Amino acid sequence: MLFNQLQRWPESTLPWRLLGLSALGLLATALYFQHVLDLQPCIKCIYQRTAVVGILISALLPSTDDEMGKIMGGNWLDLLTRAGTSTALQSASHNVP
Repeated sequence: MLFNQLQRWPESTLPWRLLGLSALGLLATALYFQHVLDLQPCIKCIYQRTAVVGILISALLPSTDDEMGKIMGGNWLDLLTRAGTSTALQSASHNVP
């Protein structure tokens, strides 16, 4: 029962809107740290921020009821998630003592 509901999630607009909202929250937090707290980001943080912008754009495509938007958004989301994860893993491996 639970797996059937999870399987239908990509067909609904609510999860895509929640993903877009969380990406927007991450960007707002990053900009708050940069401009209000005056903490300048490193180059890898900028790469991560670019990936989050891509995820936000990818989440906006399927949030409409258009079937092609859901397919394109899912493909872009997969690509950008892989790029963001790769950057995060590289950053984490450099920070480990």
